[in-house]
Amino acid sequence: MVDELIDGLFDDELMTEDAHSWEEYLQRVANATRKLAIGHPRIFPLIATQPPAAPWLRPPLRSVRWVEEFLSSLQRFGFSDRDAVAAYKSFTSFLVGALLLHAASLTPEAIGDEDAEASSETDLGQYPTVQRLQDLLREDHTQREFDDALDDLIERIRTSRDK
Repeated sequence: MVDELIDGLFDDELMTEDAHSWEEYLQRVANATRKLAIGHPRIFPLIATQPPAAPWLRPPLRSVRWVEEFLSSLQRFGFSDRDAVAAYKSFTSFLVGALLLHAASLTPEAIGDEDAEASSETDLGQYPTVQRLQDLLREDHTQREFDDALDDLIERIRTSRDK
């Protein structure tokens, strides 16, 4: 099932059109993968932890087919072998971290688990700072945070190429 979901990214509307730049390509892959994580928040951790086809492949894009697509796409945009691999490693680290956090933060009612919601209420009496800031902590800015972090990563890749 995990392989089927990952391969399904190739059919996502974001991935069926050709990107005009490597930056656009990374944004398309990231947002298609984000849609997958949001659509399957209980399965996404399996995507991140299932053994890869080869030990040096990284989640969530760790099928050999995806790694081939990713690396060859960056090379079509002028990346050297070393820069393409560095971008793959940075990009997948960003994706797995951001999307695992996002999938884990989805409210139990959003994924249809009322029992988990009832058991997740914690007495915050011993944690006054957390109690005072809980409304701010509950605010959901995940799309903006994801976009900002992705933009920062793209800028870091841009400045580190062939130094």
